[in-house]
Amino acid sequence: MDLLIFLTLFCQTIQAFSLNGFQRSSFALRSEEAAIASFRSSVTKSQEPPFEVTMEALIIYHAEHGDLVIPSNFVMPFNSPYPPMLQGLNLASLVYQMKWWRDNVSTSKERQQQLNDMGFIWGRLQTKWDLIVEALGAYKTWRKDTDYYPVMTTTECENEGESEGENEKNLKINNSNGSPIWIEVVDVAESFVVPQSPHFPVATWTLPLGYLVKMIRLHSWFISGTHKFERIQLLNSIGLVWDKSERKFGLLVWALREFKRLHRGVDVNNVAQTYIVPDNSAFPPQLWGYPLGVRLKNLRQKRTYLSGNFSESREKLIRQEGVETEFGGQKGAYAKLISRATNYRKIHGKPPPRTYVEEDGYCLGKLLYGAKNRITKKSEERTLQMRNLGLFNNGEEERIKIKNLKNLNR
Repeated sequence: MDLLIFLTLFCQTIQAFSLNGFQRSSFALRSEEAAIASFRSSVTKSQEPPFEVTMEALIIYHAEHGDLVIPSNFVMPFNSPYPPMLQGLNLASLVYQMKWWRDNVSTSKERQQQLNDMGFIWGRLQTKWDLIVEALGAYKTWRKDTDYYPVMTTTECENEGESEGENEKNLKINNSNGSPIWIEVVDVAESFVVPQSPHFPVATWTLPLGYLVKMIRLHSWFISGTHKFERIQLLNSIGLVWDKSERKFGLLVWALREFKRLHRGVDVNNVAQTYIVPDNSAFPPQLWGYPLGVRLKNLRQKRTYLSGNFSESREKLIRQEGVETEFGGQKGAYAKLISRATNYRKIHGKPPPRTYVEEDGYCLGKLLYGAKNRITKKSEERTLQMRNLGLFNNGEEERIKIKNLKNLNR
């Protein structure tokens, strides 16, 4: 009995010690995690980590990648060799900034040499704006094959008080021969990231240039405040495309005018959907391969380019070129059908026969009688249009409506 009591007490004592030890180790772990979390929070509030800790992270990155071309979105992963207090932080944001250089490196030649030996990119200590401008200049010379298109011109303001906001960036197609004003432009795809290429300065490598340009366009990043107009003019001198829709609309107008010049007497509304500007043709080389047929179809049916701030001015311009913009979608197709049938009746004094096909291949007769056979009691407006065209014989109108009503109730 005494032995049993002794063993019971011994086991309880061991269990108590183990529990206390576990609690102490858990408390220590929580304390360490709290310290790390507190430090990360202080870093986000612009308190820099010690130079030695940051240097350790740079050494690890260099060992893994062979350079210090750190992508701007690189975050030191958790549960990795990187210092625990820096895990989850952006390494490039820590080291490639003037404050870090000024506080930790500028007065120490030894530290400067350490960084030189690893290939530290001193040029990335510039402001983000300077890097963007440098990258755009390099992109412009790198992508010569896509840099010549009709785009906006900018109305320069004499002073800040004369700004007209978005009116600074308007498309001008005002040459007497109908051709656009030419500017050498820079149009960067949103997904473009500066490659590690000799065409670009090393300091701009891995810069998400496409995203930054998008934010400049949409949210005026880097072009607000006291330097607003100076920076806008700088981007204009580089040839930045501010409004991609305006650029595309300018191409359409130019291609349309060239088509009319080379095909006099042809109705632009009858351009086949499959029409593509042929290569080695009389069209300007910049338009070779342009899908004019598809663009015109989308303009009429989907009203592409005819929405937004410049919708009225664009529609007015496109109508002056002879494009029937009111014929868009199903309603537009029906309006086109009635318009052509009305013109036929005015000329011939009667509706077109079922087999009638117009010169451009439009099956007016087939489409018209098909529309007639689909009317119902609810389509009073269409019924009246068909009646005015003289399509109904005695009692035919009512018979068609009753037939379609029965089909709907099945």
